[in-house]
Amino acid sequence: MKKLLILLGMLCLFSRLSCMAQKRAEIPIGFEFYNHTIGLPFDNPNKKPFNLGLAITSSYPLLLSKHSKITLDGELGYFKHKELASGININTGVSYTFTTGIGIYVSAGIPLGYLRTFNAYDLYALNDLGEYELTKDKGRSSLFLGYSLQLGYDFRKKLNAPFSLYVKNEWWLQTNYSKYLPSLLQNTLRIGLNIYPFNQK
Repeated sequence: MKKLLILLGMLCLFSRLSCMAQKRAEIPIGFEFYNHTIGLPFDNPNKKPFNLGLAITSSYPLLLSKHSKITLDGELGYFKHKELASGININTGVSYTFTTGIGIYVSAGIPLGYLRTFNAYDLYALNDLGEYELTKDKGRSSLFLGYSLQLGYDFRKKLNAPFSLYVKNEWWLQTNYSKYLPSLLQNTLRIGLNIYPFNQK
């Protein structure tokens, strides 16, 4: 009986280690380049002028199955909108991904985060002499909530190459933007690369 309990304990331990290794193998490091625009969802997110955005992303699998997973996501990003502002964002979120047997996948997510923006134009304020003078832009803090839709190809499925490529539309509703404009709608059309540095053991 004692040997049976030891054997069951070892099986449970190896099963948990295998699950942890599988989850570790699903953790990517992502790099995204995007165009930042202002507008409603799907409102021409690739319109000009081009406003460059960059992001570093990652995700941790909460639930895994053969063809699908639910992940906890994270992002650190920066954009420079020529006519509006530059911004730094940090956000988290949850997404669902379905992958076919040949490697094509679709994903939908809900990002929630913090955004710090700095005006693209100079700011002036009245001084003690009643004259306007240039002031330092300390930035504006906001929260945002949105959605993301992604279509990609996972090269691990058929080529055993540890990366995937994708396109993604991510939309934000930025809140507490200013006293004159309480909310601002923002679109980002992204091209991304995920690298999977952890091998399945």
